[in-house]
Amino acid sequence: MAKGNAKLKYSELDEERYPKKDEPKRRGDKRSCFEVDRSRIIHSSSFRRLQGKTQVFSPGEGDFYRNRLTHSLEVAQIGKGLAIRLGANTDLVEAICLAHDLGHAPFGHAGGEALGELMKKRGGFEANAQNIRIVTLLEERREDYVGLNLTRSTVDGLLKYKVMYNKDNPDVKKFYYDDECSKNAVEWASKFGHPTQNTLSFECQIMSWADEVAYAVHDFEDALHGGFITINTAHDSGLVQDIYKEVNKKLQEDSNDVSEQFLEEQWNWLVERMTERLALSPKHTQKAKAARKHLTSDLITHFIHSPGRTEDGNAKTDRYRYRLQIPLEVHTRQLLLNKFIELRVMRSYNVQSLEAKGKMMIQKLFSVMMNDPKKLLPEDWRIQIGKCHNNQEMARVICDYISGMTDSFAGRMYARLFIPGAGSVYEPI
Repeated sequence: MAKGNAKLKYSELDEERYPKKDEPKRRGDKRSCFEVDRSRIIHSSSFRRLQGKTQVFSPGEGDFYRNRLTHSLEVAQIGKGLAIRLGANTDLVEAICLAHDLGHAPFGHAGGEALGELMKKRGGFEANAQNIRIVTLLEERREDYVGLNLTRSTVDGLLKYKVMYNKDNPDVKKFYYDDECSKNAVEWASKFGHPTQNTLSFECQIMSWADEVAYAVHDFEDALHGGFITINTAHDSGLVQDIYKEVNKKLQEDSNDVSEQFLEEQWNWLVERMTERLALSPKHTQKAKAARKHLTSDLITHFIHSPGRTEDGNAKTDRYRYRLQIPLEVHTRQLLLNKFIELRVMRSYNVQSLEAKGKMMIQKLFSVMMNDPKKLLPEDWRIQIGKCHNNQEMARVICDYISGMTDSFAGRMYARLFIPGAGSVYEPI
């Protein structure tokens, strides 16, 4: 822990569970409440399914590339490093980081966009909002309550966006759902935190930064491995100018006005480290692999050791007493890496064409299931459909079902329904 960063204190209110606060502890269980939360998340079916969901490259592209599960593990490791330095509870931060992507749809961001469009007037779809629905309702581990019965600190730590969905304001892209379950969970989780509703807990801020760092650095490593990015790419003046433009726009949205010289200085900082590690290693050798890993390690260390914390005098608990303080140059370097990946990889034909296919598959699956859900859903999901009172509630159940699919499961379901000759009564999907 960095000098002067006293450890945060957690009260009984921070450790209270939802929805069953008086759940008895198992005899002989010596774990802290946050260790229990972490275990429940790891053992959940939603967590296991992350191994079959796209991060940037599809899980079928090769064994090297990250999927949502390996990404979540890396976010947890980065989050733990930050928690140690900044005085937060490491078990709590790990639990939040491990659960931060549970709500993502199959086929990466394209799948999420498809469900977002389909649910636009039906309560919306947003991956973070789906996280809350999963841990407080959809996961089942006991007969006497729904959800994982996590602590207030963990549920609140997953709440990156504390704005409720509003069908009359479609410009708000980040929100939590307006169903009773989500509203009750959000109100309960944030009740004793901070007088300003949109303020995030300190652990949530750590998770968010760890996620940004993992995306920037590890997806960068994947892109290097796949040949999408080389040292020469970093000197493409047209690409670099586009990166500057988009990063500057993002910084201005956060009320940071910087010069092109400042952006160039941060870009050169990144390029120098790329050159230092990668230039002397011949391609397709063990040394080249080691150099990529060394570069990744250097960048992660930099992004973990740079942030500090400041105090917020309005806080009601230690979880809200501190704000994560990230130096502007460090935040800019992370954004530059993110945009480098986005412009060079995510917007490439190779990725965009596959994302378009994934989006189309999600749209068709949703449409056909909405038309006849009692035939096309498994028995346990048909029971949920039977409890629906209207079209919107039915759409939410189908959205829950599709968003929980892995890429391969969605692909098999699509083939079964739309490709002649595919599927069999004897073939499980």
